[in-house]
Amino acid sequence: MAILSSAQNSELVTKLLLIVSALSLIYGLWGLAAANELIALYWLVAGGLCLKACSDRERARAAR
Repeated sequence: MAILSSAQNSELVTKLLLIVSALSLIYGLWGLAAANELIALYWLVAGGLCLKACSDRERARAAR
C-alpha cells in the first residue's frame, strides 16, 4: 500500500471538494426544478460553501 505524500493528499482533498460542490450544486438546481425550494436552497448553499473552501485551500497552497 503506497502512502500518499502531503502534497498528493492535499490535492486529493481539493479534488474531492470540487466534486462534492459540483454534485450539490447540480442537486440543488434539480431541486429547484422539482419545486422543493427549501431542500434546493440547502444544497445550493452547501455547494457554494464547498466551492469557497476549495478556493481558499488553493489560495493558501499558492501563497506557500
